[in-house]
Amino acid sequence: MGIPFEYIGALQQENKILKKEVADFKSGERFKQIQREHQKLVDEYRRQIKQLNLVIEGLRKDVKNAWK
Repeated sequence: MGIPFEYIGALQQENKILKKEVADFKSGERFKQIQREHQKLVDEYRRQIKQLNLVIEGLRKDVKNAWK
């Protein structure tokens, strides 16, 4: 028996996708995309840290005033 047509079609589609992925990595586009995504995450974490530091600062003031 031969290989089913659907299986060959699926392999060809997967091959096409993987070739594009390799080309994106070779061109540097995928790396740039990963860097952009990473930078967005870093920026978001920095915003969260800044916000939490403000909360901590406010709580410290509350505690300091409570002990006066």
